[in-house]
Amino acid sequence: MGASAKSEKNSLRYEEKAVEEVLHVTINSIDSAVIAVDRLGHIVMLNSLAETITGWDARSAVGRPFKDVYITLDEDSRQLHDFCIAQTISAEETHPCKDSKLLLAKDGQEILIEDYINILFGDADGQIGAVITFRDVTEKRKMQKQIEKLYYYDFLTNVYNRRYIEEAIQLLDVEKSLPISIMSLDVNALKLTNDAFGHETGDRLLVEVSNSLKKICRSSDIISRIGGDEFCILLPRTDQRAAKKIKDRINQHISKIQLGSVFVSIAIGVATKVHKEECLQKIRLDSDSRMYKDKMTSGKTMRRKIIDMLVKKNNEKFSEEKRHKRNVAFYCKQIAMAMSLGEKAAEEVRLAGEYHDIGKVILPEGLLEKKSPLTTYERELIKKHSESGYHILKSVDQYLHIAEVILYHHERWDGTGYPAGKKEEEIPLYSRIINVADAYDAMTSPKAYREIMSKKEAIEELIRCSGTQFDPQITEIFINKVLNHNVVEFKKRKNKQEKNKQE
Repeated sequence: MGASAKSEKNSLRYEEKAVEEVLHVTINSIDSAVIAVDRLGHIVMLNSLAETITGWDARSAVGRPFKDVYITLDEDSRQLHDFCIAQTISAEETHPCKDSKLLLAKDGQEILIEDYINILFGDADGQIGAVITFRDVTEKRKMQKQIEKLYYYDFLTNVYNRRYIEEAIQLLDVEKSLPISIMSLDVNALKLTNDAFGHETGDRLLVEVSNSLKKICRSSDIISRIGGDEFCILLPRTDQRAAKKIKDRINQHISKIQLGSVFVSIAIGVATKVHKEECLQKIRLDSDSRMYKDKMTSGKTMRRKIIDMLVKKNNEKFSEEKRHKRNVAFYCKQIAMAMSLGEKAAEEVRLAGEYHDIGKVILPEGLLEKKSPLTTYERELIKKHSESGYHILKSVDQYLHIAEVILYHHERWDGTGYPAGKKEEEIPLYSRIINVADAYDAMTSPKAYREIMSKKEAIEELIRCSGTQFDPQITEIFINKVLNHNVVEFKKRKNKQEKNKQE
């Protein structure tokens, strides 16, 4: 062989080796596992990612039948795939991935994969017949499930959401689902629970309700939360009688739930589609209508029970609260009568006086009896009680007319009060009456953080703050006609006493 021919041969070998090296680096750099097999179905090459996923190293796998290394199961049935790579190569069939499958690794671990088999046509020497590429899609599937859950599930209660139920109604509106019942549910007094006890308690209430529904309903029933306090249940192949039994079981189960001081109650409406000609959306509207009718009675009862419970809780939480609210209510009515507002008005302002501090239920136990100075946060928290009382009472028809009175009973005549900084006659009259009665009883009642004032000292303080904190006219009427002390004479005596002290 001449030098030129030898040099050319070496050059070709070098080029082949270089190409082979580039191919090796490339195959091991891609983000898919790769296995190459010959036309008889024996493995001739694995890249590093294929080694990692299958648990087989290249030295052990090369030369083995493909079926010994690449064992897959159906994801749902878990049946072994009866698959012959040699037959696939002979038939020259390319197999793109259609469904996920489970790869049984060498150590027995099951790995979710997607694969693609590419047949190499025109391979004259029979060295390579196919290349199989595959990927571990476990994380991809987890992400898909998370996205699906966000799309179709309610994040708080872990039942389906409104989007899912709307699609399910369309899918189930077929003859084979008949009879199909729709149940509409509404959690009574959720807003009141949120206002009185905080949104955390309200969330716990919703979770308890959803858990109860999951326990009682059948696997074929579809439960969804479609709004803040509303749920909807689809009951396929369920007639009116069977739906009523489910409704009764739900009511029985939920009536036994109590979260601390919070009772649980729901309003339920049910309607049933029997004939295929009926419109399922119309059935749903009928279900909603019956639920709202139920809510008119059960909701009112529930809210009333919560108000009574809040009053009881306030009395237990703050030792002086029962006596204080009774005194303030008495003074309020006396002031109204002294102002000739009439019996009805006097009763309204008495009721407002009785409930003026119901919002204190939000305060931590012991805060009002704290002897050390309050922090800025604690002072602001106490100021919130009038707003809380307003939100609590406005949700109950029976107390709606006094809710605004409670909201503004800490406003001051000079506009420096809270929560809105109203002044003078911008402040509702009943709120101004409560302001005077509340302050007087607070001054003349035992307090952990200060000494009790005498009646005389309290009157002096009322006079001193008249025109700044208190409505001057109401203050004068209260002192003159309720406490039976003549304001003018009282001032004269006070001035004379101060003059004598100076002399």
